[in-house]
Amino acid sequence: MSEVYVREYKCPACGADLHYDGHSDSMSCASCGNTFPVESVMAYSSALEGMKDSEIEDWAYSQTNPELQGMKAYSCPSCGGEIVCEETTAATECPYCGNAAVIPKEVSGVYAPDGIIPFTKTKKDAVEALRKFYKGKTLLPKRFMSENRVQNIQGVYVPFWLFDCDADAHIVYNATKTRSWVSGDTEYTKTDHYKIIRSGIIGFNKIPVDGSTKMDDTFMESVEPFDYGGMRDFKDMYMSGYLANRYDVEPEDCLPRVNARIRNSANEALRRTVNGYSSVTAIQSNIDITNSAIRYVLMPIWILSTTWNGNVYTFMMNGQTGEVVGTLPEDKGKAVLIWSAITVGSMLLGLLGVLFFMGGLG
Repeated sequence: MSEVYVREYKCPACGADLHYDGHSDSMSCASCGNTFPVESVMAYSSALEGMKDSEIEDWAYSQTNPELQGMKAYSCPSCGGEIVCEETTAATECPYCGNAAVIPKEVSGVYAPDGIIPFTKTKKDAVEALRKFYKGKTLLPKRFMSENRVQNIQGVYVPFWLFDCDADAHIVYNATKTRSWVSGDTEYTKTDHYKIIRSGIIGFNKIPVDGSTKMDDTFMESVEPFDYGGMRDFKDMYMSGYLANRYDVEPEDCLPRVNARIRNSANEALRRTVNGYSSVTAIQSNIDITNSAIRYVLMPIWILSTTWNGNVYTFMMNGQTGEVVGTLPEDKGKAVLIWSAITVGSMLLGLLGVLFFMGGLG
């Protein structure tokens, strides 16, 4: 049986649970209000761990229920309660005392991230951003904003793979130039055909692909981009007060998505260099990848769930930039009215055009 333990960070002043505060870049205590530099808390925690008895330091993982396959159980160092979570969970909280808990085994060794972007947006910021997200949505039911309730808000560090490379791209296009003219009663059209070759080396830096099967890939791509200037060397105390999972998607399994993004970006970049033609069609392309590198990082995401009319709606917010994505309910009555107005308007414009034409003939 492997030995693992749960780590938590305690306030040196009052002993309560510490959480990482992205605004002040410090560890904050909600109980006494004190804040402490990250480095000081690391030194304090290390000193305390060095004084612990081995019986207290190591918490054995046990799984006796066959129905909990893929789950692990840990003992909370604060209250002794059992924390049951998935094998990939790296940070969570005790369901009994609410203390933040980091599971070092899931963020060490081969699972140790190369970097982390800490949360800079708070839970309050997430709620406010969601309210702004509602505004201006024409088809949103009127009562949704006043009657929906935020059921759950979770700050989650999502595992991402970052891919760097140079793409040596070669693309062949068929292109045409068409011109028309009238001579006497005859209209002529001439089409010239061209073969165009474009080549170039394009550098790609930090292409993100989420490494968790639990996160919706479309949502994760929609909350991009992240500001990589805010990337820090990984310290597990950044996860204190948030949830986190280690990756369960290997980097090689992400390559189809990465290659598709590289191919699309390279095609768009070279296509922009082909101008002045009536039509342009790519008929052949070849892209070679060189100087590739892969890094494993954790990104901050707020997950918000709301309920309305018995349905659950999930939204995600970039915990660094505040970008919000999600699916909203639609007022079908409004949709029908808008569509009807557009249809009637088009018919009236068509009728006016006919009348104008007939008036011209008269």
